[in-house]
Amino acid sequence: MMKTSLVLFATQALADPLEIKLLALGDSITYGCGAQSLPNGGGGCAEDANGYRIPLLSALSNINWKGGDGDDDDTYNLYNITTTGTQSTGNHLVPPWWRQHEGYPGYRIDQLDGQREGWLAAEPDLITIHLGTNDCYQNYQPQVLIVKMELLLNHTFEALPDTHVFLSSISSMPDGGMNKCVLDFNDLLVPFIKNYNENFMDRRLNYVPIAEIGLCAAEPAEDAHECTMDHVHPISVGYMKMAAEFLYAILQHYQI
Repeated sequence: MMKTSLVLFATQALADPLEIKLLALGDSITYGCGAQSLPNGGGGCAEDANGYRIPLLSALSNINWKGGDGDDDDTYNLYNITTTGTQSTGNHLVPPWWRQHEGYPGYRIDQLDGQREGWLAAEPDLITIHLGTNDCYQNYQPQVLIVKMELLLNHTFEALPDTHVFLSSISSMPDGGMNKCVLDFNDLLVPFIKNYNENFMDRRLNYVPIAEIGLCAAEPAEDAHECTMDHVHPISVGYMKMAAEFLYAILQHYQI
C-alpha cells in the first residue's frame, strides 16, 4: 500500500508519480452487467464489460493532482492509477492493471463482507462501493442493510485505517416493494454516513449520490433509456454517468 498518505495529494509536491490502488466493491452493477446493451435491451454480464470502473479510472489517470511544499505550491502531478480485487474483467483493449475489481453479480452486503480477507489483503488506497441492490431484491429490511454496511465499513477501516471509502446510494428498481427498500435505504444512508464520520473522525467515509442522477426509473415508462430492459442495470451511457459522480466525489474530497 502506498505509505505516503493520500491526504498529501492536495498538499505535497512529489517528484515522481506514485501508484494509487483503487478497489471497486459491489455486485453486478460494479461488475458492469448490461454495459454492452442497447437502451431497454437484454442484459447480461459479459467478461469484457467495463461498467463505471474503466471510465472512472481513465478520468483519474488524467487528473493533475496539485501539490506544494512551500516554494513549490504550483506543482501538479500525475499518478499511476491501478486496481485491485479478486475479479478481473473488462475490455481486452483496457490495460490489465485496470481490470481488477470486487464486483459479484447477485451478492449481498454480508456476502462481500464475508470474503473480505481476499480483497483487504491487497491494501487498496481508494474503495468505491455501490452495494445493497440484492439485499433489497431478497426482501431484507433497509435498517438491516445499514447494520450490515456498518459492519463491512468497520471491518474495512480496522484493517485499512488509511484507506478512503466512497459509498454511494443505490439506483432504483422497478418492483414497488423492492424499490421502497431502495428508497428507504438511500434515505437512511446520508444521516448514517454523517453519524459514522462524527463517531469515527479518523476514518474517511464519503457519500456519492448515484440514486440522485435517476438512471433506472422505478416506473419503466419513465426510464430515460439509460438502462437495460430489467430497469436495474445501466447501459454504457448510464455507467459513464456513475463514473462522473464517483469522480466528482473523489475530486471534491481532495479539493482538486
